[in-house]
Amino acid sequence: MYIYFPFLKLIIDKWPKYVWAVILVAYIVFEYTYCFDMVFLRNPFARALEVMFGIYYAKYAIFNPERKKKLRITTFVVCLIVFTLLLVFKVSNKHLENYAVIIMGISLFYIIAQLEFVMKNMAVNKVVTTISADSYYIFLVHHTISSYLAEKYVNVPLSKAEYFACFALYIVLIVPCTLVVKYASKKLIELIEMIPQKIKV
Repeated sequence: MYIYFPFLKLIIDKWPKYVWAVILVAYIVFEYTYCFDMVFLRNPFARALEVMFGIYYAKYAIFNPERKKKLRITTFVVCLIVFTLLLVFKVSNKHLENYAVIIMGISLFYIIAQLEFVMKNMAVNKVVTTISADSYYIFLVHHTISSYLAEKYVNVPLSKAEYFACFALYIVLIVPCTLVVKYASKKLIELIEMIPQKIKV
């Protein structure tokens, strides 16, 4: 995703009115002809629509305040309705389920992004800012932890209490693992930054 993001942003900046349609069609073809062993939603290109949404959101919402005001209410209501419907009604078709996951993710992001008044609370702001600073490291470790726990409890019927206990364990494990990865990452960056200095010497 990091590799194809610059190219995607470049063509969106150059042809913003048309690129979204081209990418959408290409994505649908890619999804319906997918033949790799990797689970579709784990494929980096399967997240192209979300990456594209992020670029357009930054371009027309974050960096364009006037347009943001016009878009906010209508889009917020639409996203809320769409997210609720997809949450309540199960999608059985495999292809539609892939789209549902992506649409729900985008809708939830937009809903949360519009709740700016929450961030005006200093306590909430502090918590969100602190967690956000480590979100990249959390992202790196949480899939591994969730996969590990899923393997442990595969085909094991859990009660609601046990389910929430498992989720709590998942959250608890993320914290130390995130700190370890963060520390290791910073040390690795420090070593890399030392290489030019060593070469000069």
